[in-house]
Amino acid sequence: MKVLSAILLFVCCSLTTLGNDSLRVVLQAMPSDTNKVWTYRELAFSFLETNPDSALVYALKGIELSQKLSFQNGLVKSHLVAGYAHEYKNNLNEALKHHFQALELSKDAGDEQMTCSIYNILGFAYYFQGDLANALTYSSKAELLCGKIGDQEAYGQALNNIGVIFKADGKYKEAGETYRKSIRVKESQKDSSGLANSWYNLALTESYQGNEAESIDAFNKARDLYYQLGDSANVISVLLGYGQTFCHFDRYSEALDVLSEAMSYEKYLSKSMRYLIVSYYAQALRFTGQPDDAIRLLNSIYPDIKDSDRYELLRMVELEMASSLVKLKRFEEAIPHYDRMLAVTDTLNNAEKRDVLQELQTQYQTKEKEATIALQQQDIEFQKRQKLFLSIAVILAASLLVFALFFIRNKIRTNRVLDSQKKVIEGALQDKELLLREIHHRVKNNLQVVSSLLNLQSRSIEDADAQDAMLESRNRVQAMALIHESLYSHDDLRDIQASTYIERLCSNIFNSYKIDPDKIALSTKIDPLKLDIDETVPLGLIINELITNAVKYAFMENGGAIHIALSAQNNLVVLSVADNGVGYAEGAKPGFGTRLINSFAKKLKAEVSVFNNNGTTVTIMFPSKEKSAYPQV
Repeated sequence: MKVLSAILLFVCCSLTTLGNDSLRVVLQAMPSDTNKVWTYRELAFSFLETNPDSALVYALKGIELSQKLSFQNGLVKSHLVAGYAHEYKNNLNEALKHHFQALELSKDAGDEQMTCSIYNILGFAYYFQGDLANALTYSSKAELLCGKIGDQEAYGQALNNIGVIFKADGKYKEAGETYRKSIRVKESQKDSSGLANSWYNLALTESYQGNEAESIDAFNKARDLYYQLGDSANVISVLLGYGQTFCHFDRYSEALDVLSEAMSYEKYLSKSMRYLIVSYYAQALRFTGQPDDAIRLLNSIYPDIKDSDRYELLRMVELEMASSLVKLKRFEEAIPHYDRMLAVTDTLNNAEKRDVLQELQTQYQTKEKEATIALQQQDIEFQKRQKLFLSIAVILAASLLVFALFFIRNKIRTNRVLDSQKKVIEGALQDKELLLREIHHRVKNNLQVVSSLLNLQSRSIEDADAQDAMLESRNRVQAMALIHESLYSHDDLRDIQASTYIERLCSNIFNSYKIDPDKIALSTKIDPLKLDIDETVPLGLIINELITNAVKYAFMENGGAIHIALSAQNNLVVLSVADNGVGYAEGAKPGFGTRLINSFAKKLKAEVSVFNNNGTTVTIMFPSKEKSAYPQV
């Protein structure tokens, strides 16, 4: 039987070149062993481009047979190809399910090299879904694991993926640095294909930063490498990159030329690549006065993607459809596309974090904050009225087109109003960001005033315990002030970089108590997480209490060490503060600081654990919100 299986597998591999029909004929004669699993997988791969439904059928057969045979390796590979089939069908959520099953199986088997590859696969799948937080999480996991096991090829791919994610998130400086690191790795490996990919992505990043010459130079290097490799599929990618860059610099006629050349490689075009080329081609057509052609081209792909979860692509296509229809003054048809574009944008954004004003109102109840919040709420209502007015104006414009002979003057006036409203909408986001930045600045300044008042008051107090209490109160105020300083002084007005905030918080505490770092050593291991203000305020105050307690009570004259760790594990944020001091006295009555910690932990819905072993270790675990569960760089 083993000989027969080997012969059939050899024949199967030979017949692959003859076509899928021959492969299916051989499959019927094969015994149900591991060779048949690989044949199912081979068939599934062969159908991915042309018939993803058939690819999925054979992948599922491979999964079923692998389970019966307890064939772990075949089960992992079959789940992966099933995930790819769902990706080609634009069912990214289903694809992720199969990829995660493959990941768990790979981890159980202790196969670190396969685990590293699957992390890369998950990172890219989340990227196509528009979930940049998860994309960065799994690509970063791939970078760490691949570096650890020395898999340079997968390590270079992880770096490239991280650069792509930074680029999509608008962090072009970080993306460029990551691509250059990837280029150095791939040059050392003499990986021409990977090197070409990194030059290509660096070219796009330079384009988004406005560096036109650097962008074209990087594209030329990528193109030359792909030509040397005879890689027509990726030559298409470079042509698409040229097209994107030319569109970015308003060189639409040149964009049409290179994108038209890309379309000529029809037999090498995957569906996803064709969708992107069509999107940018339509944009160039619109700006060169050909909106009718743009709409016809977009309609050729719209049925395939309108119900998919490729949100970034769908947002771009909906926007181009709406813009081209407006260009043709077909306003009534444009409205549904514009609304769907807004809905997709809402899906990509974190809806729970939009109303920063409400968060501020919850934290601070002063009159100044209430007045500022009221102003922002008025601004939001004004934007809603603008959107309503724009919708009404569009409907009126459509009606005026029907009755143009009777209302020609009103139509011209309405068109002018529409242009004005478009400019207002484009500026609204910038205005809101400026207002939020000013709010955080004022909150920080007010807290600094409170801190200064406490400092002045403490100078007139002679009682040591009272002075200590004033110092602790001042440190708590400073912990909150640091949060708002972080928010207004960085590009991201909604989230706080945990590592930067905690390091500055610990530095403030050590300075307040005049701690000699040679006597009490502080070490940290902070994952690059982003936390929102609702999480950071109680977490920062908890850390303040724990560090204060340690430096005051934990150590004898010889000093000691404090270690702080913060990480994300299975949708939980885990904080650990440990010292090697004298430990806590069991049964002691909890003080004010302990009561504060328990109160803030309750706000976070956190579990608090205290261990007394060679010092004291306090662990806080709380369920995270969407972004905070995933590392950010």
